[in-house]
Amino acid sequence: MSPLLVAAVTVGCSPFDPDLGPQPFFCADREPRCPDDYVCVERVGGDNVCLSQGVVADAGGDANLQCSGDTLEPNDTIETATMVGIPASSDSQMFDGVVCPKEDLDIYRLAVDVTGESVRAEVNYDSAAGPLVVELLNSTGISIRTGTPTNNNPDKLRADFANLAEGVYYGRVKGMGSLNNYAITFVVTSGALPP
Repeated sequence: MSPLLVAAVTVGCSPFDPDLGPQPFFCADREPRCPDDYVCVERVGGDNVCLSQGVVADAGGDANLQCSGDTLEPNDTIETATMVGIPASSDSQMFDGVVCPKEDLDIYRLAVDVTGESVRAEVNYDSAAGPLVVELLNSTGISIRTGTPTNNNPDKLRADFANLAEGVYYGRVKGMGSLNNYAITFVVTSGALPP
């Protein structure tokens, strides 16, 4: 046996480069599907790619890869909710989010600073990729309003609540067993909510 062959048999071979970096690449079609410290994740379009475990925490803000480092996470509980800068900064604020993994909840905290104000949580997303639910919650996390399609458009859900008492409220987005990207806009106003 040649010395080169003996060295290859003794050391062992890996089909993966040990320094692959954080960039995604397609998963293999058989095990091992990804190298050590990488996981195979499904993209929104249905492709499977290997991602470094270091970037697979929750959702991705790149509108394509899922579970690739949502900058709003952790925001799965009312204690860790993403702060909405209303009313301090303006009457409305928008966030991009992703429901990933399938059990993920994204929760946002907002304040009604004067009794009688109205609140809207509006989600825009691709319903063909899987249904989402948007809800307004009271200060203890109980749902007080569930969003419905706007103008018969399943890609736009609104949860409106008029004449709220002063206090803390939450918006919650969750999937129905699916992964999906979305944009959520919150509006707090003392007048009528826009159409």
